[in-house]
Amino acid sequence: MTEKADALRNLLILQERDQRVRELRRQLQALPREKDSLEARIKDRGAALQQHRLDAQHVETQRKELDLEVQSHKHQIAKYRQQQLQTRKNDEYAALGHEIERAEKRIVEIEDRELDLMEKFEAAQKAVASESAQVAEFEKAVRAQIADVEKKLRAVEAQIAEAEAERTTARAGVAPDILKRYQRILDHRGDAALVPLVHGSICGGCHMKVTSQTSLDVKAARGIVACENCGRILYEPGE
Repeated sequence: MTEKADALRNLLILQERDQRVRELRRQLQALPREKDSLEARIKDRGAALQQHRLDAQHVETQRKELDLEVQSHKHQIAKYRQQQLQTRKNDEYAALGHEIERAEKRIVEIEDRELDLMEKFEAAQKAVASESAQVAEFEKAVRAQIADVEKKLRAVEAQIAEAEAERTTARAGVAPDILKRYQRILDHRGDAALVPLVHGSICGGCHMKVTSQTSLDVKAARGIVACENCGRILYEPGE
């Protein structure tokens, strides 16, 4: 292998290492977001369960308020009856009797409402119990997924350390002037500094046709040959 061909081969190896490091770092950035998304799912499901509990508490609070109102009406009825025993006026006695009837009617209405709320509270409690069991299973499954993500995160970090070491070794095999040129192209283009010559005359980076001389130089492996359109370094497929 000629020195020029060897230089191109070393660049291809370096680019492969660079691309691997870039892909692993992309994964490293994505994994925490995936973990956060899973944590958010647990939080949202827990919030739904909490809402069920709050709904049940609200129903029970309403029932207790109605019970207090019943006790108030019963106390008022006792007071009216005591007043009936003390009055000697028929019209006052009758008026107190009407108040007692109204209070008793209201008590019946409230107790009917209480029965309805008791049924709703019982249903709400069952919903909470059912949702609690489902949330527990859901959280268990999601926690397992989070553990997998954390395992992948540690694995990717180890792979990055290994890939970066390999990249350092690969960089050492490239001449400083060529390395500087390679890095400048890579920084500018972002995707790749080296691209294949497609169909013998098409740049694999910008997809523009190169000159005949450029095509011949690439095929003959005459050093570092760049596409005159985009500046990327060209190589013969199979290099």
